[in-house]
This record gives sequence, C-alpha cells and structure tokens, in this order.
Amino acid sequence: MPNADDIIDRGKIALTHCWDSGGPGAGAGEEQVYRLGEHYAVASEMEAPLGPFQSLHEAIEQTDVLCITDASKSIDCGELSTGQIIDLLQVHYHEDEPSLDINGHRCVYDSRTGKYSQNAN
Repeated sequence: MPNADDIIDRGKIALTHCWDSGGPGAGAGEEQVYRLGEHYAVASEMEAPLGPFQSLHEAIEQTDVLCITDASKSIDCGELSTGQIIDLLQVHYHEDEPSLDINGHRCVYDSRTGKYSQNAN
C-alpha cells in the first residue's frame, strides 16, 4: 500500500477545497484529496499529509478537508455530485448566509436547517 506522500506525489487530485480569509500571509489556501489507484491521501497547507485512506468518503470523514468556515470559497470534486458533497460538509459558521461554489454551482447556507442547498437562480 502506498503511503500518503506517494499518493500525493504520484496521484491525481480527487477533491479541492479552496479558502480565503482575506487576511495577509497564510490568508488563503487549499485542502486537497489525492487518489492513486484505490488509495487516497489528504494534502493540507496546515498539516502533514494524512492517509492512506481506502476511499474518498473515508478521507473526508476522518479529516477536516470538508470543514467549512467563513473563509471557504469553493469545492471541486469529479467523484461526488454537488448533493453528495453538501451531505458531507462539516459547517462551522459565524456569518448569517454565506455562499459556496460546489462543483461550479452556487450554493447558499440556510441557518434554519444548518445545511447548504443549490441556488435555484
């Protein structure tokens, strides 16, 4: 089984979560999940590589790669639909109704339900 560094070095990006706090220095970045064969690893600008994981769901559930904060801007994933991603989000907000691009679709946060939904506009 490849280790996390090998998966990141030789694999392809399966998921990208982009964030931008608007602050200087380390105010923006990406969290990414890489896939090599049937193995996944998470690359973060804030942590050492994590993995290997046996599935994309396992990589998401065992890390903070889909931990959504005020700084989150977009998520792109060719392996999961927008709805599947919405169901996996860990939302931690301070604002009322932030929006987030998921797989190219504008999604809005509903504070009543505590979930995102795809914007109908």
